This record gives sequence, structure tokens and C-alpha cells, in this order.
Amino acid sequence: MQEIRTAPRAKIEWARRRAALFRSVLAPPPRLTVSEWTDRYRYLSREASAEPGKWSTDRAPYQRGVMDAFSDLMVEDVVLMWASQTGKTECLNNLIGYFIDQDPAPILVIQPTLEMAEAWSKDRLAPMLRDTPRLRGKVRDPRSRDSGNTVRHKVFPGGHITTAGANSPASLASRPIRVVLADEVDRYPPSAGAEGDPFALAVRRTATFWNRKLVRTSTPTLKGFSAIERAFQEPDRRRYYYHVPCPECGHYQTLRWENVRWEDGDPESAAYACEACGVLIGEERKLDMLRAGRWVAENEEASVRKLGFHLNALYSPWARWAEIVREFLAAKENPELLRVWVNTILAETWEEAGEQLSPDSLASRREKYSAEVPGGVGVLTAAVDVQADRLEVLVVGWGAGEESWRIHYEQIPGDPAGEPPWQALESVLTRGWRHEHGAELRIAACCIDSGFHTEAVYRFVRPRQTRRVWAIKGISQPGRALVGKPSRANKYGVKLLPIGVDTAKDVVFSRLRIAQPGPGYLHFPEWLSEEYFLQLTAEKAVTKFKKGRPVRVYERIPGRRNEALDLECYALAALLSLGDTVVRNLGTWVERVREQGEKARAEAEEGRPPAPKPQAPAAPTIPRIAGWIHAW
Repeated sequence: MQEIRTAPRAKIEWARRRAALFRSVLAPPPRLTVSEWTDRYRYLSREASAEPGKWSTDRAPYQRGVMDAFSDLMVEDVVLMWASQTGKTECLNNLIGYFIDQDPAPILVIQPTLEMAEAWSKDRLAPMLRDTPRLRGKVRDPRSRDSGNTVRHKVFPGGHITTAGANSPASLASRPIRVVLADEVDRYPPSAGAEGDPFALAVRRTATFWNRKLVRTSTPTLKGFSAIERAFQEPDRRRYYYHVPCPECGHYQTLRWENVRWEDGDPESAAYACEACGVLIGEERKLDMLRAGRWVAENEEASVRKLGFHLNALYSPWARWAEIVREFLAAKENPELLRVWVNTILAETWEEAGEQLSPDSLASRREKYSAEVPGGVGVLTAAVDVQADRLEVLVVGWGAGEESWRIHYEQIPGDPAGEPPWQALESVLTRGWRHEHGAELRIAACCIDSGFHTEAVYRFVRPRQTRRVWAIKGISQPGRALVGKPSRANKYGVKLLPIGVDTAKDVVFSRLRIAQPGPGYLHFPEWLSEEYFLQLTAEKAVTKFKKGRPVRVYERIPGRRNEALDLECYALAALLSLGDTVVRNLGTWVERVREQGEKARAEAEEGRPPAPKPQAPAAPTIPRIAGWIHAW
């Protein structure tokens, strides 16, 4: 003590400053909510956002209450049933940044597949860690030895982030987890392998944490089968809706689609009609309404530990009402497109009008084609079903918006173990088809079911893969990609395409309900038999329960064959195998066929020497199957 009293004043001051420095380093960080942390520190990356730079929750004020629920110690389980373009993924990213910086913990992020999990890590997580100064350097450098930083597992002081696929039980059950973030849960398979519900598997990893956090987000899908809707509607969950005031009368209300108004033929005139005073509110006033909005619980007596938030795209600052109206007008006559619009814009489940189709109503739509291949066709695909005593072949023509025409249907008799039926099939696949505009089309891709006479199929396919003749294997699993990633796990080394037949049947049945020609409509020629339509409608969707969870599956109607339905699914898969570029630009192929036909006719009328018979351009070569469409 005597030494301290007699020490020079400068040394005492130096000691005080040093002590203060130690206290500042060792002191815990200020307690922030997720929204406060985000507004203070978060930066959006250029490759992950249309509005890069400093984050501002005022841009979408409804996000504040949701993000703060994440950091509320009383809240354990949060469900977001939100529309697209509302910022739900960035809310999850903000939560991850908050935990890394403020409350380190082991975190599990679940995407529908491992591939999607890796894409999220590369495209969303890595840019956030790089461009947010507060996070920069907290995750170990992946270039250093034993960094613990990989695409699917990243370590930071006090915690780590693991990304997993709902289709991979190993990635869901690897280590204890305190925070589970499950994104797009309606796209999860019913079971992760043989282990059971993917989210339930992940929740088991949180059992030892008293302060765990469970977050699920998704746009909903089918009514009765939507996982996010079931979670949102749990009886003990407090459900919140965002209420905004009318700028004229001040009445607080939720934004509903039925109150959107526009003049016929003019989506740009879209406005919102107040449910109280009826005044039309223009888009330019939406942001002021959002900033004055508030989350209101529908059932305040429910648990404060389990919260649910519903939000449609009418609230989104990135989705103009005029664009939403325009998308509705484009989709309203097409059940397939309307279903997507209801799910992703209104954040509501879709309820099928009916599960079974009438063969007679479809047969009544038969029409006389003006040529072997009608003028609306730009690309041909083929499908082959292998039976014990025959091959069945369907050729389908595709036009803009995937409107389709049945061009050829044939049963080729003979034992598929022998050569004759395959020789006859080769003649079908290599012949030219006369187009209404004078061109001659060739089949661009063909899918052959390998479930029966597998080796015979492989032998036929192997030398013809350069012509995009593919062996396929149907997989009956809800949510499976319509065309999956091919494999070569067979002794012939052929590329085998897995086909999600339930997904394909969903698409086919949805399109069969389209009543007017246009995108997605199916045309039937007058020569198709009644039996074809009986086979086309030979299955119906039913609900079954697997491990306590409702699953939508297709069952065959007793006494009915279903080859025609299978062929329609395979022909659609053949189209998708050509790649997203071809599918998106089918209208361009139709136009090219028309132009070639007109050119040939013009030359004939001018008396020029007859040119070679025009052929429509084949679909572009697909050099790598990895570039195909893997989801629908």
C-alpha cells in the first residue's frame, strides 16, 4: 500500500487506464434484439440482394416484430407462413448473424435437399459473413489448417453452423444443436430416409438445451398436406397477422386479396379498398401503412412460447400490387399456375377442386388436326412403356407455355426380350413427322421405363443416348423432383434418370383440368380410342398416413389399366430433360418451324428449284446432364 501511495501520479493513471481497458474487454456486449443488431451491423451483399448495402428494417417494417421474437427469451418456437418476396430468408440470415455475434450457439440450418443446403451456404451465408464488418473474421478462415470451415460446417467462437438436407438423415443427427432453422419445410420429404420426419429428427438434437430456438418457414402447398399450415394452426400456438391503418379513416386491418381493385384490362390501376370506409388506397401509400402497422394476435390466450406469423405478398415492398394483379390474370384460367400463385403470393394452401377426372369429359375434347403435327408444335418428345408382351409408345408435340398435342400412339406387339419390337420402336423414333407449316420434325428426346425387362431397355438405350434416348426409373414419393439427377449404377453404364411419378401425375392431372387451349392445355386427336381416356384417368389421389403424417399418394382404380397416364408422365419428363432453356423458349421453336415452312412455300411459288425438304431445328445438344432441371 505504501508503494502505491508513493508511486508517481503518472503510474497510477496508467494503471487505472489499463484496468478500464480490461473491464471493457471482459464486459459482456450490450443486450440487443435481433432487429436492433441488424439495423446496427448488417450489410446486404450484392450477389444476394437487389438492394445491397446497409440494412434498414424500415424498408419492410413487419420484419421487426418477427426478428425480435427470435431473441425473446420467452419464445421457443416460431413459425413463418409467408409469401415469396417478403424477406423471410433474410430474417433467418439476420438471426444467424445475431447468434454468431451476440449469443454464440450451435446452429442447424435445414434446406429441402443437401444440394440446396450447399447452395444456401455459398450464395447467402458466405457473402453475409464477408460483407458484414461485425461478422468478418469471426468464422475461421477456410484456408487455414484445421479451420473447421467447410461448405456445410462453419465454426466460430462459442458455436458453429451446420447446414443439412431434409433428405439426409446423417446430416440431421450428427451433433447437439441449440438453434434449429428449418427453411421451406413444405418441400421436405415425409421421411429422411427411414428415420422419420426431418424436422422431428432435428428437434431431438436440442433436447439438452433449456433455451433452444426452433424456427420453421415456408410458403404453403396443398391443403391438408402442408407442414407449415399444420404447424401454424396448432391449437396452442399464438397466431399473428399484420394490421395496417387506412390513411384516410385510420381503421386497422389486414391486407386481403378480395379488397384489391383494378379497372378491366389495366393492372396498373390496382389499388386497395379500405374495408371500413371503402376509399381506394394507391400503391404509393403502402410504405406509410407498413410503418404504422403492428402484429395482432388472433388468439391472445395461447402460449407465448409458440408463435406463428402469417404474411402475404400484398405487404411486400418488393411486390407491386399491379404486378400481383398481372400475375393473377395470367394464372386464373390455368389451375396449375393459379395454385402456384395462391401458394406463393397469398401464402395460402391450395385445395384441389376434385381428385378424380371423368374420362368422358376428356374424350369429348377430341379434335381433328389439320396436319400430322399441328402448327402450334415446336418440339417432339416420346415416351415408351414396357409390358410383358408389347411396347407402348406415345409421341407428344410441345408448344409455347407447354401446351401439348398427342401426335402418335401405338402398341408394338412382341416379347421385349427379343429384337423385333425394339426394331419397330427404332423406326418410330427415327422417322420424320410432317408439320403443318411444311417442315419435318424429329423426336428431340425419349424416355423409356426400365422397370420391366431392364436389361433389354439398357441394351437399346446405351448406343442411343447421344440422341437423348434415356432409360428412366419411376419413384413414387411425394415431393420428389420430377426429373432427378441421373446415375450410372448399372453394369451397362447407361445414365438412368429417376422420375418423381407422383410429382409428374400432379402436373398432368392439374393440366387435364385446364378447359381452354393455351399454356398447359392438352390436345387430343380424334383417332384416340375411349380406352386411352380410361387409362389416362385410371388413378386418383388419396390421403394416407405414414408415421402419423398425412401423405398424398395415387392409387389405381380397380379394373383399370394406367399405361396412358404413365406415358403422359414420361413424355413430360422427356421434355424437361432437354433443359430449362429449351422449356422456357418453346415458343421460339414454334416460330422457327413456321418461318422455315413459309420460306419453303415462298421459294416454290417463285418457281425456284425445289429446295431440300425443310426440317425443324432439333433441340440444342445437352452436353451435361448436370444442367438439367432437377425440380418442378
